[in-house]
Amino acid sequence: QTEYPEQVSLLHQVFYIHGVREFNKVLPSNSAFWVEFDRLATEHVLGLSTEIQVQTEFHKLDEVAFLKIAHCKVAPMIVPIAALACVSDQEDVLEPIESSLKHAIVAGQLHDDIGDWCEDVGNGHMTYFITCIAPPEQWENPKWPSTTELQSYLSTNWIDVDKLKEIIQWLDLALEPIQGMNCPAWDLYVSEYGQRAEESLKLAIGKHIQESLNPRTNSLSH
Repeated sequence: QTEYPEQVSLLHQVFYIHGVREFNKVLPSNSAFWVEFDRLATEHVLGLSTEIQVQTEFHKLDEVAFLKIAHCKVAPMIVPIAALACVSDQEDVLEPIESSLKHAIVAGQLHDDIGDWCEDVGNGHMTYFITCIAPPEQWENPKWPSTTELQSYLSTNWIDVDKLKEIIQWLDLALEPIQGMNCPAWDLYVSEYGQRAEESLKLAIGKHIQESLNPRTNSLSH
């Protein structure tokens, strides 16, 4: 979504080359890290390609695609954790930390998309949440429903409430893998995020109830 995608891609490549060079200094070629590195790099690229594809093929932006896109965004963060785990002979911590991060990133991405859906529609940027607002057949047509039409669907189906409940579940899942691990800061962050999500849920329910009680006011506001 940047104005200069070519420059950003070039910068990413510079960082990538520098990062690989630094990892080569401390991790031998037979280290288990490189298996994880290749896995995470592949996951990152596949997720990015999926994100590009669904911007023109909206009907393919289902939950499976959304998870792939969300997970790909956290993959670069997991690479240095994998390196530290291998260098310190603590490979067993990688799986629970990765699982926790991926659950949290799904929750965070979905929460952001719920809050930004009007802006995303205005910018022509499709998200999983937007596809959930309208019925599937709406997205077989390349022409988007208007913001007013989407708001009408949202006022009827309360899909934001359903997805906020899912966010809370994802955050609960993010805490499970790290139980018993010494991660107080991360534990606190996820817990506090869960509290914010619960507040967002209460606000969304309250807004829908208010709209139901004042349908004329609601229609005039849109």
